[in-house]
Amino acid sequence: MRTRKISAFTLLFALLVASESFAAFPEVQFGKFYRDKDLQPIEWLILDETPDSYLLLSKHCIDQQPYNVKRVNTTWETCTLRQWLNGEFLRTAFTPQEQRGLTVTLLTAEEVVKYLPDVSMRQCSPTAYARNRGVYINGRGDCAWWTRSQVNSPIEAAYLSSAGDFGTRTHYVDDDVIGVRPAVG
Repeated sequence: MRTRKISAFTLLFALLVASESFAAFPEVQFGKFYRDKDLQPIEWLILDETPDSYLLLSKHCIDQQPYNVKRVNTTWETCTLRQWLNGEFLRTAFTPQEQRGLTVTLLTAEEVVKYLPDVSMRQCSPTAYARNRGVYINGRGDCAWWTRSQVNSPIEAAYLSSAGDFGTRTHYVDDDVIGVRPAVG
């Protein structure tokens, strides 16, 4: 195990561990969120790095949230999921010091293709907390998860199916069975 600098303000002493299910990606534990009933360290995959920062993706879907609470024309900039990620989630998961300079987002469809080119790399299991909150789970225990990309209609958002491919079934922005897999950078 070794310590890595993630950015100037965040992840200063996060421990890297070898990834078991994502051999291509090292892992880091940073912040805390509900796994079951208690706050526990969040496991992140390091997707990309620059000399002074990293792009991290949560290893698991950490919650179930609609992209937007109402079925109205919605963009990433106006959706309630973005507000939740950079509000309640940010305050719960990270200390005030860790929050400085931290942006919480979702991957775009293009980033999913770039960083997770194989369908098997996109399959994601939910935490017990997300399962208890009602995230859809397939027979293998994987769940669907939102991206921040729009699809053809402004009342739909792009997502990855529980099988790891881009979802073709309509999921409106207010559907509440899709998992949340945050990215930070």
